[in-house]
Amino acid sequence: YWNARGGSYTDGGAFIFSLKDDGSENKPLVCTDKFGRTIETPRDQVVCDTHQPAAVTGASPSIEDTLSSLFSGKEAAKAIFASVRDQIAQFDPDTFRFAIDAIKQQALKNDDCRETAIEALTLLSDRRYDTGRIKRSSVLHVLQLSLDEILSSVPKITDKTDSRCSRIDFESRAELRAPQKNERVLVIDAGQFEPEGENCDAVMIVKAYQLGWKRFIVHRYRGQRFTGCGFGPATKDVRIDVYGSSGDYLAESFMAGDPLNGGGFVVLNGIGFDERDGSIREYESPYPGSNIFSLASGGAIYVRDPRRKLVDEQLNGGEYMDLTDADWKLILPYLEENERLFGITIEELLTVDGKKRTPAEVYRKIRPKTAAAAVHVEDDDAGLKNCAA
Repeated sequence: YWNARGGSYTDGGAFIFSLKDDGSENKPLVCTDKFGRTIETPRDQVVCDTHQPAAVTGASPSIEDTLSSLFSGKEAAKAIFASVRDQIAQFDPDTFRFAIDAIKQQALKNDDCRETAIEALTLLSDRRYDTGRIKRSSVLHVLQLSLDEILSSVPKITDKTDSRCSRIDFESRAELRAPQKNERVLVIDAGQFEPEGENCDAVMIVKAYQLGWKRFIVHRYRGQRFTGCGFGPATKDVRIDVYGSSGDYLAESFMAGDPLNGGGFVVLNGIGFDERDGSIREYESPYPGSNIFSLASGGAIYVRDPRRKLVDEQLNGGEYMDLTDADWKLILPYLEENERLFGITIEELLTVDGKKRTPAEVYRKIRPKTAAAAVHVEDDDAGLKNCAA
């Protein structure tokens, strides 16, 4: 069978999986792209068997004591993340699972520990680092299972507690109400919600917001979409954390207006990560396909393209523009937030072939051809050249 994903000219946009019968009990599964090139994964890596309890080893008590002590320190989540990150290359699958289980057990103690554990496990999921012999996909699977268990331990919305968190799912959706007492966070189990329509989680989140909820954690996503749509204006104090497989579209689908005057925009860095050590690497192309900014009526895409590989033939109703100082001031806070969350530094993004460049040398702006002329900003390019200093 085959699996298609977009129109990429670098791998054909499709992957073909073939199960070969060689007469033995073990039938090899071969994956190729549309051009017949074999896609291989490292053969020396191992996976975590989540069907069995993690084995307790001689190192287990020390690992548990260390992680438990970090919950009471300053910036506890970052410290826990750093502790696991720095040791995981030496862990075997059972030792890694034991460490994550130790974090999960601490999360069950109280709201503070739960919040710390969720933040630490989220950092371990979002950041890139050397996972040693354990496959990154297996690491992510263990982390996601643990996050789901922690979030499922939150009191139900029908329970009477003093917790800051309350949990709702598809079965209890009719019990939705305004936050009470200390409640600040609504945890939503999206597993059984429909992808769209009146019974989708996105509609319920809007209703929850209208009742006064502003902080959401949604997990067990399985392709649902339109998360955050329908809230209306003035929602800067709303935060939605999404876990699982979100089916939302690339931001360009709903962009409009001039980004320098409150319109929509998206930043496309076009980078990947080394599967071994997690270091940043450039893709062969920032966008390996066509129909960039397809027939959009407004907004902009700011794309990292220092080698100017994107060409006019990849556009559909858009045009390339030089990056201005006003553009850079607009996207800089988002790149700073990206650095805080994912560890992708602005220094790395502006460095090309070992040399730091100006933002205008690294980024390009794509906007619809029908967009109004850019708003005049006095001395618009002032300061761009100094960014590389």
